Amino acid sequence: MKSLKERGANVYDVGPEILGEGSFGTEVTELQKYLDRDGYYQYEEYTGYFGPLTKQAVMRWQVEQGITPTGNFGVKSLARYWELMEEELAAKQEEENKADENQGWMRGIGKETTTSGQAVGPANSASNLLPKGWPIGIALVAVVAVLIPRIYLKVQEIREDRLAEAEQREEDRLRQLNRWNATINVDRLGGPGPSVPSRKSISDVGREGSSYDNEDVSGSF
Repeated sequence: MKSLKERGANVYDVGPEILGEGSFGTEVTELQKYLDRDGYYQYEEYTGYFGPLTKQAVMRWQVEQGITPTGNFGVKSLARYWELMEEELAAKQEEENKADENQGWMRGIGKETTTSGQAVGPANSASNLLPKGWPIGIALVAVVAVLIPRIYLKVQEIREDRLAEAEQREEDRLRQLNRWNATINVDRLGGPGPSVPSRKSISDVGREGSSYDNEDVSGSF
């Protein structure tokens, strides 16, 4: 237990002895504190006496840990308790290491040193950082510098495509208007005259006879 405390673990001195109903003392108080921390002990104060409430709390904890719920905090329960303490300490140290790494990154962005050990400010540190590595700040600037021109070119390309589509639609609209105007003028003048059926030869007209009079001449435009 001393090694765990020295390494920063928050341990409870439950003692090496088996605790059961009728036990009392500081070890029982520590056990009650531990069970209360994880929500198993549901009494308003730590009595230091191992009674029915403490036994029920121990049994609930044993069920959660896969131990036969005897209600006694014995050898198996003690072994599992110390395993949990080790796991909690390992998780705590991992979080602390991550926090230290993040702080190191932030210090590296804000302040760098030259090869001679002289400190330089953020404005002058870029030239020193680039050969050594790419901290987060410099990396983000580089990524943005690369992406902005590409984004600009893509936007320009999309804009040109839309302008071309708009011009094409306008040309189609004007072409359709011209067709409509031509049709309206033909109808207003009473027909296009004899020059309209120029695609047909005189012999064709002769063969068709009067059926030519029933054709919709204006529809050929």
